[in-house]
Order: sequence, then structure tokens, then C-alpha cells
Amino acid sequence: MMESTTDPDKMTVEEFNSAVSKWAKAVEASTKGKLTVSTSTYSGDLLKGFTSSLKYSREGFEARSVSFKFAQHGVFVAYGVGRGWNRRKDGSVQVTAKNSKKPRTPKDWLDSVIESHIQDLGDIVGEYYGDKAMESLLAQFDRIKINKTRIISK
Repeated sequence: MMESTTDPDKMTVEEFNSAVSKWAKAVEASTKGKLTVSTSTYSGDLLKGFTSSLKYSREGFEARSVSFKFAQHGVFVAYGVGRGWNRRKDGSVQVTAKNSKKPRTPKDWLDSVIESHIQDLGDIVGEYYGDKAMESLLAQFDRIKINKTRIISK
């Protein structure tokens, strides 16, 4: 079997977790910026409570998921509903309360930010798991080659 060598170009678990954490913080910062610009009347509580966090696997301790936490009304802001404005089956927003004078519109304050950053996360994941796949392949390389050193006697 081939001996495993330490390759400085391979991404370590620590580098992977750091890169994923930086990605999550970049999405968090961009989201807060977009939230401030697009939803000035709603941004206070959403800004204060918006955070990102990583969950890790038990084996190897790689980051396995990224989550974003925010106040529940952030979903209503994204849908353009609340306080007398409800989304109907056909997708339109309609008034259901007598006091609702100002119409609400959906505000895309999170999904488009994640979409604009998702390729970067894909690159990080691809590099890390691509390195792991290559390492596994190289470790098994001798097993798939024809063994030419074995002498067969009659």
C-alpha cells in the first residue's frame, strides 16, 4: 500500500470549518445590509437577532450544516403578509382586516443573498471533499493495480 504523505495543498478539517464559517459570516453581513436597505421599518429586531451558526458531525468534526436564526416575523416580511394582510392560495396578498391601509409587499431579504453566495460554498465543499476522495483513491491505488512483484510458480 502507498504511504500517506501530508500534502500542504489539501484542505484540513480546520481550514474547511474556518472557510465555511467565513462564508456564513459573509452571508450574515450581506443579509444585514440588504435588510437595512429594503426593510427600514422592520429591520430593528431582525438585525439584532440575525445570526449564523454551524453544526458539526461527530466523526471528524467537519461542519455539516449552516443555519441562520432570526425573529419569526422575518418570514412574514419575506412573504409580504401580517397585520391584516394574508397570502391566499393563488399566491396573491389580500387584506383581511378593516384597519389595514398600507399594502404590504414581499421583501426578499435573505433568499437572494444565499443564492448569490451559494457557489462560493459549493467551491469550499468541493475542494474539501474532492481532496478527501482523492486521498481515499490514492490509499486504495495499490489494491486496484496488477501486482507485478508476486511470482507465480508451477
